[in-house]
Amino acid sequence: MKRSLLRSMTGTVARAVIARAGSILASFLLTIVAARLLGVDAAGSYFLVFTSLTILATFGRFGTDNLALKICGGDAPNVRAELGHSALIAGVVSVTGVAAVYAVVSLTNYSLPGFDSSWTLAVIAAAIPQAFAVIAGAVLRGRDFMAVGIIAELGSIPILSIALMWIFSAFGVVDLTGALLSLVVASWLTALWAVLAAIVSVRGEPKLLRAHWFTGFRDFSRRRTRQLAPMMGTSLLFYILTWSPLYALSIMSTLANVSYFTVAARLANVVSLVPTLQVAYLAPAFARLFHQGKLVELNALCGQAVRQAVAFLAIPVLVLAIGAAPIVTLLYGADFAPAAGPLAVLTLGALLVVLVGQVNQLMLLCNLESHALVLNIVLVVLWATAGLWIAAQFGAFGASVF
Repeated sequence: MKRSLLRSMTGTVARAVIARAGSILASFLLTIVAARLLGVDAAGSYFLVFTSLTILATFGRFGTDNLALKICGGDAPNVRAELGHSALIAGVVSVTGVAAVYAVVSLTNYSLPGFDSSWTLAVIAAAIPQAFAVIAGAVLRGRDFMAVGIIAELGSIPILSIALMWIFSAFGVVDLTGALLSLVVASWLTALWAVLAAIVSVRGEPKLLRAHWFTGFRDFSRRRTRQLAPMMGTSLLFYILTWSPLYALSIMSTLANVSYFTVAARLANVVSLVPTLQVAYLAPAFARLFHQGKLVELNALCGQAVRQAVAFLAIPVLVLAIGAAPIVTLLYGADFAPAAGPLAVLTLGALLVVLVGQVNQLMLLCNLESHALVLNIVLVVLWATAGLWIAAQFGAFGASVF
């Protein structure tokens, strides 16, 4: 019995790791395809929109993706009802966020060079399916469909985007508008299959009575709002902080520098591959151990994860830090050679993050959301002040160092 359970767990983890690796590879390949097809400046615009949509989708989820992991991990007696209430909140917040951003863009007449502005609303609205794809992925992971959930969260959109861009390129040159519309279609297709899969995964759970729906939603809102707001704020600020250099460069420098930094950051993410793969199976385990009060086991699991990650990363760090210039030129072309310096810096920075451990997942899953929120706000203030000046003075390399 124990051997059968161990084989089952090992198989689940293996599939999760493969799915995570494939999804990360797809995101990496998307940057190469976009850079090769669009060129330095247009690729900078594409990366800026891609990142902005992810941030808007993070706001739209309002923390319900992390809550879904908690609910599926045993934090709620009525799983189906609580997930339904979470989806409703995410829908309302997502639509509100899209409407607000579209209003700002319209009022300011903001536009990107080479983009057909008649498609602006369609592009911004892609944040809605992106939000629900991640929520559905979290539900699937929480229900032990690890690999499918990971693909829904991370892999499906870049895979479909690449396929659609290649299809468009077969009929002519792909411009910025075509690339962004490929992203829009990929987002909706991903949400469609991911949400359906999530619904199927919880169909065996107790069904919420319609007569009690409003009362249940009201009680849910009262109980969960204090959790959801910090979760959303922490996740949002974490992503904003990750890509703060991109926004600083877009405001104070050039789209070319946006491209250089994005390319360097995506390559440096190879160093984050191992801890990112670990999250696939560690996040549900963290949630279960914490809610069961097994803190000693949780601490041991965290330490083991860091040691394993460091053991795997020594060679990749050396290769990326020393061979940054030829690697960038080989993958992206000579036009992206200035990304070599930022790549070396960001590679070492990624290693330091690995040494810290799975802090972000722990804070989001172990009731430390408000602490993480305060810390991230402090860092955002630093980027909004000194970070802007450094981006203006020293470009992509300075932003990487900061």
